[in-house]
Amino acid sequence: MTRARDVANIDGLLTTTGDTYYASAAGTPARLGIGSSAQVLTVASGVPSWATASAAAFSGAQARNTTSQSIPNSTETAVIFNSEIFDSGSYWDTGANTRFTVPSTGKYSISVNVLFHYSPYANVTIKIYKNGSFAYQNDRLSFSSPSNCNAAYIGRTSLISLTAADYVEIFVNQNSGGAQSIQGNNSEVGAMQWSINYLGA
Repeated sequence: MTRARDVANIDGLLTTTGDTYYASAAGTPARLGIGSSAQVLTVASGVPSWATASAAAFSGAQARNTTSQSIPNSTETAVIFNSEIFDSGSYWDTGANTRFTVPSTGKYSISVNVLFHYSPYANVTIKIYKNGSFAYQNDRLSFSSPSNCNAAYIGRTSLISLTAADYVEIFVNQNSGGAQSIQGNNSEVGAMQWSINYLGA
């Protein structure tokens, strides 16, 4: 095909603003009409086509504790979360009630809120464990009990890298000299809860 014929074929095919010229087969020119607003150019059956962009699927989970849990003195203790809020991706281990297992390798955001009863004095730490071992210290809090309060809130969000099938847990520790409880449902701040959200590879 000569250049002049190429130009003539293009002129004959491209009739509307936004038309795209492509080969439907070897040596066979074809026209793809412009798509609708916000559509994206993709490939279907080996040729270009327009399609509606797919929304990114959410992957993550959130769980909470609906009852209080006793935390022994100076003992790293896994926090129990006994109630699923949502789970998109089969993260939550309902058998252990302490862990999220990730389905994909990548970066994850982990957020946790824990509400401790006040004691006369205590250092409180909250940690993320990965595969049963300490991985990240999330926060540390020292407090003394004021006369007008009876609870201490501790929480943080962390960004961590995980490999598919890794599991994460939340551990807390306190050194008040005796056992202290972390609260479940609370009328002012809501239930103790944590969440995990897949951000990408």
